[in-house]
Amino acid sequence: MDCYIQSGDVEISENGNYALLSRLFPDIQFLETPDSGTPEVTIGVSAKDFPGGTSSSESSTNVQFVPDPDSPTYTPLGNATAIRGRGRALAVKFSSLASSFRWRLGDTRIDMRPDGRR
Repeated sequence: MDCYIQSGDVEISENGNYALLSRLFPDIQFLETPDSGTPEVTIGVSAKDFPGGTSSSESSTNVQFVPDPDSPTYTPLGNATAIRGRGRALAVKFSSLASSFRWRLGDTRIDMRPDGRR
């Protein structure tokens, strides 16, 4: 089943200032996971120069999650949360094609720093 959650444009910088996005820290809870297989969610970021404008940069990554042996949670496998984007507004999309598990999205954090246009 194709399911996704997508944010609207969020302003991250003002005037001529831009922000460089480097990593994303998803807060995803998996429900009713199968005994075999690894849950996978695709995370996409669309950065824009102006809210409502066309995307100036797009980036996506497939993030696989593995069970944490000490708790009932799942953690991202490796450094799969590395993502790139530059702009003054951004939209984030979480999607999955799997039908063998359900998931819930919590508060997501994004690592960004001030940057110039080029």
